[in-house]
Amino acid sequence: MKKFLLFTVLFIQFYGFSQIMFYNVVTSETDSLYVLGDDGNVYDQSVVVETNNNQIFGFTGMAMNQVNSNVYVVAKSQGGSRFLAKLDLATSVALKIGDLTDKISSISFSGDGALYGITGDGGSNPNRLYSIDLTNGEMTEKADLSGDQDNDGEALAFNTSDEFMYRMAGEEFLYKIDMTNFASTLVTNQLLDDGASGHAMYYNGTDFITLSADICTMNSLGVQTNCNEIPFDAKGILPSDFVGISELGHHQSKELVKIVNPLGQEVEPTPNTILIYQYSDGSSEKIFIVQ
Repeated sequence: MKKFLLFTVLFIQFYGFSQIMFYNVVTSETDSLYVLGDDGNVYDQSVVVETNNNQIFGFTGMAMNQVNSNVYVVAKSQGGSRFLAKLDLATSVALKIGDLTDKISSISFSGDGALYGITGDGGSNPNRLYSIDLTNGEMTEKADLSGDQDNDGEALAFNTSDEFMYRMAGEEFLYKIDMTNFASTLVTNQLLDDGASGHAMYYNGTDFITLSADICTMNSLGVQTNCNEIPFDAKGILPSDFVGISELGHHQSKELVKIVNPLGQEVEPTPNTILIYQYSDGSSEKIFIVQ
């Protein structure tokens, strides 16, 4: 049975409703894939298993290829070395592609489906932008950004609207990179530095979603809003499937068979608890109702 991990959140506030947005995130210290709400809360966790039993000690990047929707991660091996892997978000299964020759701290795809990564301050060659071969993980240097003013922490995200690669370069620094000549331009040096900025970022077509000590919305000028504290050092972020309040109606055509808890025990609808709704067509949903 294929299980669709869709999340429904109903938040009652006075007489109105508001909807939480969900994101898949990975962290630098664990081998798990999390579902994080933009309210800063964690709603789900699953351990990532590598197909060939390569042990994972955390992640330093995650990105989706917009050309084919394939997802890739930079995983940490024992001792701190890193490898590129392809990740199935639905099953939390990863397939190692190849070892990386330096400590990539963040990755992002450009609009043409090419993968780029940047080394952090702990790399052998810090603050270099590389292209990364999707077949073997081979790295080719494209730009030396070590002359840019920055601090500890790196994050990349490609803006599909203006076709610049944006770089959060630790604490308050945001740059944009021209992908035709790899020239770097400072956008602002006034990012929020609650913790060290530059952990992860994602462009949703309108704004960036950024992660440091907080999850924030950020525009292309570096103005951050709607910030909420998060409980871990997230190093990669992508959107997660969810069902919003306005979308509940499309489930009325199939019959609800039963409601179970994560242990498989049949239960009654309960607020503030993750429950699994099982339907007559064989599908199921994770439902979280906040009351």
